[in-house]
Amino acid sequence: MDIYKRIWLCLFLLSAILVTGFSDLMDLENELNDYLLKDYDVKAAPSFDDKPVIVEVKLDLLQLVSLELTNRAMNVFIWQYVKWHDRRLEWQNNAKFSEIKGFLMAPRSVWIPDLVITNQAEISADQTSPWAFPLYVNSKGWATFVYPRSVVTSCTVVTRPFPFDTQVCPLEMESWGYPTDLLELKVMDDADLTSTIYFARSGKWQLRLFKGMKLPANNTAATSYDQLAFYLVASRYPVANLFNLILPVVLLNFLAYFGFYMPPESGEKMGLQMTVLLSVVVYQLAVTAKLPSDGMIIPYLTWYYFSVIALLTLSCVLTIFVMTIQSQGPAAKPMPQWMKSVLFDCLGRCMCMNTTRDNLAIDTDDVQITGPTSKSDGNQLDEDDVMEEEQTNDKHEHGNVLIMKRIYEQIMEIVCYIKSNQTANDIQEEWMLAAKVINQLLMLVYLICMLGVAATLLLLSYFEGENLAKLAGEKLNTTLLID
Repeated sequence: MDIYKRIWLCLFLLSAILVTGFSDLMDLENELNDYLLKDYDVKAAPSFDDKPVIVEVKLDLLQLVSLELTNRAMNVFIWQYVKWHDRRLEWQNNAKFSEIKGFLMAPRSVWIPDLVITNQAEISADQTSPWAFPLYVNSKGWATFVYPRSVVTSCTVVTRPFPFDTQVCPLEMESWGYPTDLLELKVMDDADLTSTIYFARSGKWQLRLFKGMKLPANNTAATSYDQLAFYLVASRYPVANLFNLILPVVLLNFLAYFGFYMPPESGEKMGLQMTVLLSVVVYQLAVTAKLPSDGMIIPYLTWYYFSVIALLTLSCVLTIFVMTIQSQGPAAKPMPQWMKSVLFDCLGRCMCMNTTRDNLAIDTDDVQITGPTSKSDGNQLDEDDVMEEEQTNDKHEHGNVLIMKRIYEQIMEIVCYIKSNQTANDIQEEWMLAAKVINQLLMLVYLICMLGVAATLLLLSYFEGENLAKLAGEKLNTTLLID
């Protein structure tokens, strides 16, 4: 029992010593705070020997909240580091406070650089005030002020290569009231190394670069102000937009292409082309709000939609043309020989089509139909023979001859009708075969145009986006990050 009592007594004494020491340290810090702020002028900048105050700035990017092309605004959440030297806050040569290497002070009690982001688009009403965060000062007089902030800045966006676009958005910073001869801005030496280590990956944008650099002084009338710019380079992840904005239109375009496989005599061919055209138009109207708008520049994706609508309209017109050729009636004119040579001999063979036609016509020149003959010699009757027979034969034989003559005349009429009808059918079959050849040719041309337009516009969009990212890296003298 005595051992436990001694242990508890030691622990009590140790805790009392620690509390007393901590209390003494707090009292010493409060005394140091009063010592430093005695006769301290908050409104006076800590410049000495007519030299400007050197203020170092660094931004840590935590999150890219949004980058809206329609509003041309970027919303980011950052940690802002501001560091400067104030000789009035030094105590390293004071032996009384030698135990304190640094402590926290209220930011309103000392001079703080009045830095503003000049391209800020809006100020959030619920944003936490930077004055709520303490200021750290070390014994050599170096003050470091760190606080989080959400910033919405204006950004000059590039809309043409959407959805393969790369955006370069700066956060421009300068002093609001201190010119260059009183305050000099610099980027912290380690800004490039630590500016993105806390970055939370975005679902829409791939961070390629976040770098700070000093800009030429902003000359306002007779006064110049130092400027810093922190450039954010981000490339869009295109996968979601490919599935949502491009792939459905490509599938509808292929559906229109396969509509050419329907025979021209099919009544649903025109209905299919019109349905696909209306579907693409309605789909474009539905996704217009998601596309970036610019009065001067039209995105490649918008050009692609317009090209698809133009191709579908052209397919409807060509379908009408083919159906008109195919539906030639019995009164159709014969096809010219040059057209037969071009369609059947040249185009048909090039497209591996069977353009040979079955000879279904009846050659009426080979049809020989004899009239009634006499019983005596079997030769063909003419009018004189009929007259003789009428005179020599009896009334019964005379009636049979007349009947045979009428039968002969009717057979000749039937033969002439079959000949003319077969000729009309042959002409109609030739036009139907021509319609099939033309339909096959138009299907091939439509496929080439469809693939050519899609490949050209989408590849232009992709390579222009990559070129913009490369130019941004060259401008900032930095190799872009690849996520």
